[in-house]
Amino acid sequence: DVTPELIVAALIYIERLLAQSELNVITPSNGKGVLQVAMALSAKFYLDHFEKDTLFYASSLNLDKYKMRKMMNAFIDILEFKFYISDDEFRPAMATINTMIAQTYYKLG
Repeated sequence: DVTPELIVAALIYIERLLAQSELNVITPSNGKGVLQVAMALSAKFYLDHFEKDTLFYASSLNLDKYKMRKMMNAFIDILEFKFYISDDEFRPAMATINTMIAQTYYKLG
């Protein structure tokens, strides 16, 4: 199951990726892959459903399992295996996302 916590973790991983790699910006051509790999890694770290989730995210990108693993390995190397997210990092990220959602719904009326 995709939970809000997994989504927030994936977004934190993407922030770390952007800060630590040559990838300076998310573009239409790389965005979907970056998000899907971050989601698969957050599911792996927090739920330990690696194989099942890898296949799910790979199929949603129309990638074969080999390509998905290659992308995940690159992401893991860039983050230097640092997947733990402290409460001090998680809570502000969750609060920011909740605020953005509330503001969007408020604007919609």
